[in-house]
Formats: sequence, structure tokens, C-alpha cells
Amino acid sequence: MKKYIICLFLYLIGFTLPVLSQPNIMISPTTVVYGNALKITFSDDKPIDSLPDLNVLQKDFMIRGQSQSAQTRIINGKKTAEYHLELTVFPRKTGTFDIGPFQWKNEQFPAQIITVNDAPLGVVQGQGVTVQNNGITPKQQIPENAIFKLETLVENPTVYIGETTIYKIRLYDNIGLTQARVEPPLSDDYTLTPYGKEQLGITTIDGQQVQLYERAFLLTPKKTGIVIIPEASVVGSIPDMSARPRRTFGGGMFPDIFDNDPFFNMALGVPQKEVYKQSNPIQLTVKEKPADWQGWWLPAKEVSLTEDYKTTSVVRVGEPIERRIQLSAKGVEGHQLPLLTQSANDSFKVYANPEKRSQIAMNNTIVGYEEITFVIVPTKSGEVNVPSIRINWFNTTTGKKETTELPGRLFIVVPAENEIGMNNNTSSPNVDKSDLTGGDVVSDNSADDTKKLLAENEIKDIKKTETMDNTTKLIVFIGLGVLFALLLGLTGYWLGVRKQVKTLVQTNKKGSKQKQKKKPIPDLYPF
Repeated sequence: MKKYIICLFLYLIGFTLPVLSQPNIMISPTTVVYGNALKITFSDDKPIDSLPDLNVLQKDFMIRGQSQSAQTRIINGKKTAEYHLELTVFPRKTGTFDIGPFQWKNEQFPAQIITVNDAPLGVVQGQGVTVQNNGITPKQQIPENAIFKLETLVENPTVYIGETTIYKIRLYDNIGLTQARVEPPLSDDYTLTPYGKEQLGITTIDGQQVQLYERAFLLTPKKTGIVIIPEASVVGSIPDMSARPRRTFGGGMFPDIFDNDPFFNMALGVPQKEVYKQSNPIQLTVKEKPADWQGWWLPAKEVSLTEDYKTTSVVRVGEPIERRIQLSAKGVEGHQLPLLTQSANDSFKVYANPEKRSQIAMNNTIVGYEEITFVIVPTKSGEVNVPSIRINWFNTTTGKKETTELPGRLFIVVPAENEIGMNNNTSSPNVDKSDLTGGDVVSDNSADDTKKLLAENEIKDIKKTETMDNTTKLIVFIGLGVLFALLLGLTGYWLGVRKQVKTLVQTNKKGSKQKQKKKPIPDLYPF
């Protein structure tokens, strides 16, 4: 009976509620603890298709999310509607702030004062308050000295323009934080690129074990002077210890229509609430490059050049020489390194393969890598000098210009094999004819006799080569024939054995069937 009276009372109240007739802005609550959310609700009797300028919120508040709703009523035959847009915002710091004034729907809404108090998150109110993790694990006590901390740090707070440093965000908590989302600070004054994988672990703070989350970024400033890196932020959910168990009417097992039952509270788990935290800002000092600097700007703590050659024992004209060069620089990313080049001259041509760039973190410092391979092709015989390669860079530790160099290398290049002995337009050198004729001394020293002897010996070499080639072909042909005959014999032998085995198996099966054949069992149920 009590339930019906309450329902009738609420129904009658609905007729007396005022109808929403104009835009309205409501902020609740007006006093909040840092880390907790507040709601800004925009209401109107028409669909909300525009909002006031929300830039006044960005400085002191972070907009976490939004939701829309609509409600239609029919009172005394008249249809009315209410539309709501609710923003969830978190204060970025403690203090007293003005939200507004807002100009919306041709109306002027005055500013509202919001107070954000500084209080530790996770402090248990009262004694014996416990939570249950998802309604599954045993109850555990929330620590009164709960830790919820977000910090940021850089590897080097003083850098030169173009130099890269490592920026890290670390989150510590022992309050059961879930669904956490860490947001790094973004700005036009620097580039911030995620690097590596997220790190999860356990550490100790003030004698307590806490969860540790760490994320690394590559930070490269884009302007000189003092650069302020704003606060990073994290939004997540924790058990809502302020939600007290509600009583039920009659203490039954099932919930009343106006309340919740402890049985279902335990099954569904503890209510969650969103929390917000900001880190410390960081001040970065960015120095300019020297005014007299010329060429590619490469600020680094250390630069290294290495190389290796790949070639044959005898370098000939037209045969390639591979020169692989590796450049590494501590303090910059791979894309900040200069493109390595290899100059050519009238003694050789150069072809370059695409370069490879990367970076790795070593001892909290970024190291950029570049690798490129040059293919050097000699175009004439004699001495071929491959020139050195030099890299000018700025030492950020000493503040001085330095040069790292790969020395050049000298190669002795001989003519190609098809060029040896083929140039007959030049006079022949003195030749020992006893070597050309197998010991017979030739008295005529004319150039024609020398050419004739050279031609005869060349013909002999060709005939010897042809004879050796024919002999080799004959041996290979005979070997293949013997191998084919052997394979043919093995195949025939295997087919014969297989046939005998098959016949023997069939004979055994027939005998077995005859032995197992029995008289038929008489039919005991003829009907």
C-alpha cells in the first residue's frame, strides 16, 4: 500500500512541475575535491544544435566526455519537450575559479564560482569500509594512505634546437585504478612521438607496493628559449567508497522498486567513479645553433662513422665494389641525420642503394642510425682512389664544432678478362720465343713472326679446351645412362616383389575366411 501511495504522490507532482520554457545552464557541484568530476548541463525546450564558446574551460578544466538526452511530456493534452547536453569536466588544479559568463541562445548567463579543494584521493571515510573487486575476489581494505600519483621527467632539461630528448610519464597507484587513460601534453612548440612499449610493473613508495605504469616519448623542440611542457593527465575509475549500501523495504532478498538490495550490490560489484590527476609541468631550455654555422645542423653528444668493403681479391674494370657505411649519433633521431653521399670521378661510377634509418634508446638517451651501401664500378684500369667521407656536427657537451671522417681507400684495378691480349693495334713487347714454341728457338725476331706464334699458341689452347669439353660431356653422358639403367632395374624389382606380396596376402585372406565360415543360426522367431 505504501508503494502505491508514493507512486501516486510522484504522479501528482509531475502535473505541477514547471514547463521548461527557456535555455538554462547548471553546474553541479560547485565545490569539488581535486580529482573528482563536476557536471555542466545545458538545457532547452528545443534541440541543442549549438553551444557557447567552451574555450573558457580549457585553461582550468579538462572536458572528459559528454552525453545527450531528451524527454517528452504530455500534460493536459499539451506536448512539451526538454533537451539536455551534459559535459563531464575535471579541474586541472586546486583553487577558486569562475566558469563563464556564457553567451548562449541570445541569453547572457552569469559566471558561477567553483571551488576545488586539495584533499588526498582514496582516504577511507570511517572505519571498516571494504570493497569487493568485481564481486569475485575476497574483500580487501582500502589503504588509508592511498597513493595516486602522476609524474613526468625528461632525460635532459637543457638541449639545443633540433636535439631530441626522452620524455617519460609515470603513473603510480594502489587504489584499484582501472580503465585508466594517460594523455600526454601536446603543443606546437615541440614534437612528441611515442617510443617503445608501455612498461608495467610493481615498485615501492613510502614502504608500500604500488602499480607502476611508464610510457616513453621522443621530444624534439621546435623553437628556442624557454619551452614549457604542460601537465600530462590521467583519467580512470576507482571504487566509489562514498556509495553506502541502501536499505530495503521489509529486508527481503529481492530489491524494492525504489531501492537496491545488498544481494544484488554484492553480485554486481562496488559502484565505480571517475578520477582525474595531472602531473608536474616541465621547463625546457632550448639553445640556438651558432650564428656562423653552415651546412647540415647536427647537434649530438657523440657521432660515429664505420664502413666495410665487399670486393673480389683482384679488382677488375667493370666489376662492382660495395662500400657499406653506418652513421650513428647520440641525441638525435634517425630522420635528423644528413644523407650520406659518395662522389664519383672519371675512374669509377657510383650507384647508391636506399638508406635505412632507425633509432634506439640506450642509457636514457636516443641514438639515431643511418646505413647506406654504395656500389662503386671502376671504369678504367690503374689506380682508383675512393675519396673520404666527412660529417660536420656540433658537440652539445663541449659546445664546439667537430668533424668525423672516414678515410679514402686506394684500389689497383686491372683490365677486364676479355680485354687481355685483344688489343693487337699496338706494337708487341719483346717475347721469349722459347716459351711460346715449347723450347724451339726462332731466329727471326720480326713482329710478324711474333704475332704468328701468338696466334698458333692461342689456337692450340682453344683445341685443348674443346678436347677437354668433349671428354667431360662424354663422361657426364655415360654416367647419366648408368644411373638411368640402375633406376629402371630397381623399379622393376620393386614391382615384382610388390606383386608377390599382394598374391600372398590375398591367399591368406581366403583361407582365413574359409576357416571362420560357420553354419547359419536357425530363426528362433519365425512369426
